[in-house]
Amino acid sequence: MMEGIKEYIKALSILALCVSAISFFWVSTFFQDGQHSNTTPVVNLYREEEEKVRWVDSSCFEPLTEPVIRNKKLGKIINVGFPKCGSSTLQSFLDSSNSFNVSHYHPCKGEHKDHKDEFCGLCIRNAVNKKKPPLASCGNYAAWSQMDYAGDGFKHHNGGGDNSSCVFPQISYLNEIYEEEPNAIFILPFRNVKQWTQSISRWGTMGERITELCEFPEYNFTKGMGGKESELQELYCRHVKHIRQFVFQHPSLTLVEYSIEDDGAGDYLASLIPNLNASNYGHANANPPPTKEKKMKTD
Repeated sequence: MMEGIKEYIKALSILALCVSAISFFWVSTFFQDGQHSNTTPVVNLYREEEEKVRWVDSSCFEPLTEPVIRNKKLGKIINVGFPKCGSSTLQSFLDSSNSFNVSHYHPCKGEHKDHKDEFCGLCIRNAVNKKKPPLASCGNYAAWSQMDYAGDGFKHHNGGGDNSSCVFPQISYLNEIYEEEPNAIFILPFRNVKQWTQSISRWGTMGERITELCEFPEYNFTKGMGGKESELQELYCRHVKHIRQFVFQHPSLTLVEYSIEDDGAGDYLASLIPNLNASNYGHANANPPPTKEKKMKTD
């Protein structure tokens, strides 16, 4: 009898030592370096910080070499890049699959009664102002290859234009887009930033319209800015960082970055998006050769 009790006490002592060791290890890990949380173990915090350094804080002028996919549910495809960064090429590529109804700049099938079609940026703004879902209210397309609008610089668009507006939903309405489409695939095309600023200045009056009409408080970009190359480059960089940070904070989103100057861009996109044939990827809507070179101001 006594032997049995001794063995029982011995077993309890060993168990107590094991529990103490495990508790000490957990507590020391949890409060390592003074960091603690009521809900998240510190090991997860470190992993998040490593992830942030790895891609959120990467160069804003170079695309990530691999996609950020943390959700198996993939929703609508949304180009969150800037104009003159391959949006027409992306549209043509998506259209070639016959698997997506693709929206590109104009028209969007909105509810505006003044005309049959509408610029996508204006339609999205109108929907947000009316507290309506921006994508479903503007055609509910499966893919959005260009949403932004900076004045109507094209005479062949009859009606629907607004020469006093600058609307970039990929900056101003990210929260509303996310609330409607939390599983969206964000596409962020890159190009050489110097060539991008030159393309902006050469594409009709786009450079002037961005300078005169656009202001983005999120980026400290006010009306009158954009005439200098350095100002556009800073805008470009802040936008990339903003999109990455937004995706980092919303794990259900997917982020795909690529360079439109990369010969393998078509293969890369086709490897990530179903029903695309890499051979259909090609350069669309390029600037014509300049008849008179426009030079941007430098510092």
